Amino acid sequence: PTTTTATVAPAMLLLRSTDHGVTWSAPITVAAVQAVGTSDAASGRLVRDGANLGSIAAGPRGELVVVWQDSRFTGGRVDDIAFVRSADGGLTWSAPARINGAPGARAFVPVVHIRADGVVGVAYYDLRNDLPDARTLPADLWLTESDDGATWHEIHVDGPFDLMAAPNARGLFLGDYMGLASAGATFIPFYARTNGAPAGNTTDVFAARAADLDTSARSRARRGSEPSAVIPAATVRATFAPPLAPTGPL
Repeated sequence: PTTTTATVAPAMLLLRSTDHGVTWSAPITVAAVQAVGTSDAASGRLVRDGANLGSIAAGPRGELVVVWQDSRFTGGRVDDIAFVRSADGGLTWSAPARINGAPGARAFVPVVHIRADGVVGVAYYDLRNDLPDARTLPADLWLTESDDGATWHEIHVDGPFDLMAAPNARGLFLGDYMGLASAGATFIPFYARTNGAPAGNTTDVFAARAADLDTSARSRARRGSEPSAVIPAATVRATFAPPLAPTGPL
């Protein structure tokens, strides 16, 4: 995003090159950015998140998608996860849509990836399980998937873990080690979380493997035979292997 000034509002911008990076287009506006950042409601402690960052991915048919934190869906109160897509190589973009499963739950640090079959996955943290206790800050990691960019299906990856135990680096900080990849029909989030260890080594980096959602149920919902566009939990077929952690301190 751009830096806020008296005349320039924050925005997500894109540069295009059609000659392998020799020349570049003028900046193209993807969307305005209205992130406010994350904090603990009970204590006021700041979370050092990705409020000034975004994540972009390209798909097998040339589609582009971008996600970021944005408060437009809560009237500027807290951040949700915003999603936009482009079908023409970034020349034009859809309107921002909220894709996190718990509206207004202070979602942060989204990362996006598109599998070889075109299914979009977005991993992110949120504080939906937070309690009115200033001593702790329960956080969770989630993965939401979509095969059309309109209907999303969320599954739980990890947590809750106590974000209050994270190192303080101008805010509670899990690090810059979040990513999302895939192997066939399986998304693989890479992420950091607190580990319950004493001070000095309170975070580790993990990986988890998620099986695909039930695409037949997803298709039925999109055709209208389900009561709503959201797949009921009973129709979701998704599993996570136990997270894999490093064998020693990072």
